[in-house]
Amino acid sequence: MTSSRAASVALPRPRSARLKPEALTSEGERISGASHHDSHLAGHQHADTLKDLAFILERQTRLGTRAPDLLQRVHRLRHPYGVKRLTDVVLASLALIVLLPLLVGVAFAIRRTSPGPAFFRQRRLGLDGTTFEILKFRTLYLEQTDHSGRRQTMPRDPRVTPLGRTLRRWNIDELPQLINVLRGDMSLVGPRPHVPGMIAGGRRYEKLVPYYAARLCIRPGLTGLAQVNGLRGLTVDADAARSRIDCDIAYIAEWSPLLDFRLLWQTVKAECRDGRGI
Repeated sequence: MTSSRAASVALPRPRSARLKPEALTSEGERISGASHHDSHLAGHQHADTLKDLAFILERQTRLGTRAPDLLQRVHRLRHPYGVKRLTDVVLASLALIVLLPLLVGVAFAIRRTSPGPAFFRQRRLGLDGTTFEILKFRTLYLEQTDHSGRRQTMPRDPRVTPLGRTLRRWNIDELPQLINVLRGDMSLVGPRPHVPGMIAGGRRYEKLVPYYAARLCIRPGLTGLAQVNGLRGLTVDADAARSRIDCDIAYIAEWSPLLDFRLLWQTVKAECRDGRGI
């Protein structure tokens, strides 16, 4: 949901070194074979995801966080009545109340300017690799919509409606995901939800990044560390695609309520200043 020109946010370093992408690659194939039995990752169990995450962060990145501490942190991130979830519910509810006139106006404008529904629904990967239906304002012509998500939207894409270009530039099309947050499908901050079988660098994402499944141990987010640091949009470049996942895992390892608020503030500030969504 964030601008590609957003200011960079550095991770706190109270107990660990910064995550280095090259540190994640040496034994990642161990997870590649064990964690991706089908295209939807739906068979990936909670315990296996946490074990993989602990292995990666403990053995490969040398963050200095003991596995039990890491697992406790992940459990706090996942807890249905934890600080993160309660913050999501409160802030998402307030945002929906404040933004209700805008949301209604945008829905009406979409219906008036192009045939079809105001909302676009698509299956995305969520917690533990299960899928959920994400909500967005429709920005493409109805006959050009791609529910599989395999065909990424390009700059000046002719499938995008004139109104859709404005909505995408300022990321207004993402605002209905506040409803997903209230439903418990998503969090305000976390790894962005991908479509099953997403392509990155010409390969399936989980083949390009063997430790990809570790990002699925928490709920996906409306914004995240990768997006605030400018890693968003197309996934054609393999190095940039890997860096996104490294940011996602680093966020999980270093999560705190303060980090969430910093990322939310950077997101709002960037979108109000110069949104640059594709």
